[in-house]
Amino acid sequence: MIFTFPLSVLLSFLYHRSKHKLWIIFIAGISFSVLPLLVLYITKPDYIMNYFVFNILAMPVHNSLGIWLLVTLFNKSVSDKELYLRYIQNEKAEAVNHVAASLAHEVRNPLTTVLGFLQLIKSGTFPPEKTERFLEISMEEIRRTEQILSEYLSISKPHLPFQQRIELTAQIKSVVELMTSYANMSNVTLSTDSPQSNLYISGSPAELKQLLVNFIKNAIEACKDVDNGMVNITVYEETDQVAVEIKDNGIGMTPEQLSRLGSIYYSTKMSGTGLGLTFSYQAIRAMNGSVSVRSSPRSGTVFLITLPRAKLNP
Repeated sequence: MIFTFPLSVLLSFLYHRSKHKLWIIFIAGISFSVLPLLVLYITKPDYIMNYFVFNILAMPVHNSLGIWLLVTLFNKSVSDKELYLRYIQNEKAEAVNHVAASLAHEVRNPLTTVLGFLQLIKSGTFPPEKTERFLEISMEEIRRTEQILSEYLSISKPHLPFQQRIELTAQIKSVVELMTSYANMSNVTLSTDSPQSNLYISGSPAELKQLLVNFIKNAIEACKDVDNGMVNITVYEETDQVAVEIKDNGIGMTPEQLSRLGSIYYSTKMSGTGLGLTFSYQAIRAMNGSVSVRSSPRSGTVFLITLPRAKLNP
């Protein structure tokens, strides 16, 4: 130990500064074999002579391979740890980018609605009662923007999802009224077809409204570049479920686009982030619902959202 420890320090110094690392490992294996064999020859010469070939050949090779294996595993452990630390840093950066992009997307929708109503109010072509209604909707959207910002500010705090009974037909009518100005700005006709009876589901009213806005907004934008663009929202009543069909005659999607739809950061729009549909899909799953889509290029798109009915209170 007196000789081998200082030698190992020297070899370590040479190993980190040499380009011929395998030679340093080979020298270490020979050195760490010669010193013990020399001490053993002085104390037990008969043992060395009886197993001369083994001690001269096998021991140096054995030590060299052992040192090489030890150094290789140690280097791999260090590189794995560095890779893991870089992965953690990239995950943190990606999380920050995700939150920033998601926040921008969620805030853009109500601001777009407010801008549309302000432009209508500025035109001065509507009666006072209509203008007052536009102002009420704009104020509601500003309050929704404030709620979105509050939710993002408290994103690190654990909270239970807010669930309550929601009358679906009234909620859809509210969203359609909200998006009508945006549809008019895009020269798209927006229509609804829903049953007269009340249809109740369980979920978060804010999330339901947001996902409906996302689907309808995407449908309107898909019809911007077609003649006589139309978006129709139809509500189907079933025994224990309700289905909401959002159909447009827009540009449609290819099979490859359909397969990636709902994936985070994937969007068919040049300026889109893909977070709107990602949020919508997650919100639908949180309400124990499902969503399917049919589309083909230049033939429009049909989204079918299926949600379970709310259980009656005992």
